Parts: sequence; C-alpha cells; structure tokens
Amino acid sequence: MVYFFTLPPVPWPYILINLNNPDIRYVLKYHKYIRTIIIDSGVEIFRNPDRFDYDGGFVEQLRRGLTLRDRIRRILRGVPIFLTIPDYCDDYRPYGLWLDDYDNIFRTLDSIMYALDKEPYRYYLVPIQGYNEVPSSIEKALEYLDVYGILKTHRYYAIANLCVSRKINTIVRTIRIARSWLRDKHIHAFGVNLRAIKHIKNMINSFDSFAWTRPVNIRLLKANWSAKNKEERIKFFYAWVDRLYQILGEKYEATKTCWV
Repeated sequence: MVYFFTLPPVPWPYILINLNNPDIRYVLKYHKYIRTIIIDSGVEIFRNPDRFDYDGGFVEQLRRGLTLRDRIRRILRGVPIFLTIPDYCDDYRPYGLWLDDYDNIFRTLDSIMYALDKEPYRYYLVPIQGYNEVPSSIEKALEYLDVYGILKTHRYYAIANLCVSRKINTIVRTIRIARSWLRDKHIHAFGVNLRAIKHIKNMINSFDSFAWTRPVNIRLLKANWSAKNKEERIKFFYAWVDRLYQILGEKYEATKTCWV
C-alpha cells in the first residue's frame, strides 16, 4: 500500500504538518483518526529569493522540529511522528542555495550528520537531495550516506528534489535510482505529481500532496478554479482521492499504521 499524506478539511489518518506553520488545531480536533504524522522541514521559505538559510541555520530549525514533535507527542500518544531533517532544495531556485562548491547536497548532508549525531531519533526522515531536474544527482547524496554508514543503520528516507518537477521521466528515473540504493528501506516522495504515481507506486512507500485544492480536478468536477471555501475543499479533496485510488488500484485502509 502507498500511503498518502496531506492536511485535508476532513479527518485523515496520514497527516503532513508544516514546521513553519503547524496546524495544531487539526491535530487536536481529529486526534482520534490520525495514525501517522510527518513534520516537513519547512523548505518553502526558500522560494523567497532573499532566503539562503533557516533562521539560526539547520541547527535551530532542527530544534524547532524536535520541539514541535514533543508538542504533538503530548496530543497523540503512541502515534509515530516522522521528523524531516532540515534540507536545502535546488528545485525552487536552481543554484540559489549553493555557496560556491558547497552546494545544496553538501549542506543537506551536514544537517543530516548533525541530527543523527547530536539529536538521535528513531523516526527521522532522512532527506535525499539532488539538483533540479537531474535524476542522477541524488547518487552523490546516496554515496556519501553509504560511506558514512547511514544507509546501514537508518530505515526511513525521503526523496526531496521532486517537489516542482512535472516531468514524469525525471520523477521515475529519480525514484528508480533511489530504490536501487534503498532496496529494503522505506521511501517517502515529497510533492510528486499525481500523474507520476502510477509509474512509481511500486517503488515508494508514501508520498504527499496538496494539489487537490487546485483546478487540476477539472475532469472530475468540471471546475477550472481552485477551491475557494470549505465545501469546495471537501469536494475537491474527495474527488482527488478517488482519482488517486483508481490509479493505485487498491482500497483505502484507514486503520493501518504507516510503516511501523
């Protein structure tokens, strides 16, 4: 089964929480339904061309993530909370976060090594970064993680360089490379396009998306606009999920706990 993470206007078992703007009210309201949570690293701040780092660097961003994890733990006792280690993307602004030869992959690797060494946690999502629209670039990250011994000791990984890609070939090639390195690991794909899911569903364990709010539902609802209110958000969400499970060819099982 491929698990779909999001933050919808209805109860849902697999929830994606934004580190920079966490919706704790959703967690409080629907805590009985939640089976697994992923806290993302908050990379959306790098859409801003004036942003080159997290406030306080990756060390402070990690601490904010751990604090949020502990806050959610007090609400969801016994529910797995996966925390994404802060990473540095290249897809929002290609080369924008490079510091000469210290590129986004190396910056992410430093963040990973700090987290695993200084703040160990079983449910980290280790982000695999690469260059924008260059599938083979993730091998650079994977090679270093292998040399450092992380691939032998850690179980959970996230492919983090595909959030804005709309090229099915790029997505498939990237995921195929990741799976060849991470044969017995759990792989989450951040923000992959729905059209790519049928091509990668046998190579990933989960993915996330908020695309259900957009007018991509035109064939399902004949709506060429984005969801404008709660009623539309609910309709758009269920239509998108119906389409997803048609692609997956499986029934939704809300009672399962993801991965663990």
